[in-house]
Amino acid sequence: MSFKPIKVPVPLEIDDQPAAKQIAAYSSYEVVDDLVLPEGFTYDPIAVWGDKIGDGRCGYNNDYLAFVETGPDRGYLTINFEYISGFTWMQTYGQAIGRSLFF
Repeated sequence: MSFKPIKVPVPLEIDDQPAAKQIAAYSSYEVVDDLVLPEGFTYDPIAVWGDKIGDGRCGYNNDYLAFVETGPDRGYLTINFEYISGFTWMQTYGQAIGRSLFF
């Protein structure tokens, strides 16, 4: 690979480590609430929950994302939001949309 892979919660075949080294390396794992990329990679959000998109708003709980190329340097970004988590949605609606859910 041209980059050092990030550490994930379970060993992968590409780690190529003996069992004793895997046990030591994977005896603890820190969960980070962010998009974690290999060193040297970056990302820029293009839309977050609540951003206006046409007549609607960007959702959350995304379960599918694809880029469909239509030509050189052109394409469609498709996003699917299968469901919502009701409790989280109600708690953060005002922050994301900018007005109260309950009028």
